[in-house]
Amino acid sequence: MQLHELDFDLGDAINFHDELNTKLFEDNKLRPEVRKQLMVIADDFKEELEIPDSEVEDLTISGSNAAYSYSKHSDLDLHLIVDIAALPNSELQQKLFNARKSLYNQSHDLKIRGIPVELYVQDSAQPHVSLGIYSVKNDEWIKEPVKTRANLNQTATKAKYEKLKDLIELAERARSLELVLNIMDTLKRYRKAGLTETGEFGPENLAFKVLRSQGYIDRLYDLRDELHSERLSIESLETKVS
Repeated sequence: MQLHELDFDLGDAINFHDELNTKLFEDNKLRPEVRKQLMVIADDFKEELEIPDSEVEDLTISGSNAAYSYSKHSDLDLHLIVDIAALPNSELQQKLFNARKSLYNQSHDLKIRGIPVELYVQDSAQPHVSLGIYSVKNDEWIKEPVKTRANLNQTATKAKYEKLKDLIELAERARSLELVLNIMDTLKRYRKAGLTETGEFGPENLAFKVLRSQGYIDRLYDLRDELHSERLSIESLETKVS
């Protein structure tokens, strides 16, 4: 997706806060109690995915809650930075991480001061686009956010688009009704965030519109209906056999 191909100005609809989210930051630093809890969450995530401490290069937060564009619907993206290429069977490991990460996020309702926490395994070799990136491990900014409208216009929308598209494609591969419903909830929350906080052309709502125009939203709803029908058919058959 090329943002310059869109036929309207995204910058006119973007709102900025004058300060970082005070639930998370104080004096431009992550609050100590927040940082401590994020590290506890990361340790549990590592144990669940069986990632050795030695393989984790950094632990970061990013996204709108590490910038000035957060809303009450924004989650907190917590990334374990891992050199995937250094692992045995790296391609398989990446697929396993993605699958198990999604299961972990589904089965844990993690929040920091009411803010949902989403966990990821990020390949250190892949560049991560975000308005702000904070190292939880080193307690310092890797990329300090700035209040620049043009910067937000280009990065926030593309980041939301890529994240939601990846989730939909994961649902299509996994063919899990629970996963599909979870992703549909995420889509609704993202779109609500855009409409509530930044209007029709907010980054979340714009990402949703692009996905819908490309057919991704219809595919997700069709998959939900198909999987729901399959489940009912199987349960109906088992009832008759019993």
